[in-house]
Amino acid sequence: MPFSKVKEKVCRSKPEGYPAYLHTLGDHIRKVRMDRYLFQNEVAAMIGVSTDSVTNWENNRNSPQAEQCPSIFAFLGYYPFPFNPESFPSNLKRYRLENGLSIKEFARRIGSEPRSVVRWESGKGMPVARCRKVIEQFEFGGTIVKPPSE
Repeated sequence: MPFSKVKEKVCRSKPEGYPAYLHTLGDHIRKVRMDRYLFQNEVAAMIGVSTDSVTNWENNRNSPQAEQCPSIFAFLGYYPFPFNPESFPSNLKRYRLENGLSIKEFARRIGSEPRSVVRWESGKGMPVARCRKVIEQFEFGGTIVKPPSE
């Protein structure tokens, strides 16, 4: 009997509910879960939340809290938001989320107001000198999160 070494790749169709576009963190969670053939309760256990939380995120009923982001990013295996390593606002937001800090908690730690952090992350302002000194001490991926010089 002749044997063939040709292997045929079978393309499976994506399961129902598979996100066509990745707009939200919930879309990313659903995509990775389906790619790994996991159930929502398995993902919930990995992240440390309830199954209802995962369901609500995937259906875009609500978004995860910042405190849950480190576990979610670990589950995903990547940072799901647009990121420009040369951009201070992008670095600041990524640092905050990867460390599970809400805007309010981050502002408290650097001695500022939450509304200021929102402005900095949106690129509409820069920290004052006393806050800059605190932020410059943060390490992010082996690099110091440093605001541009005034």
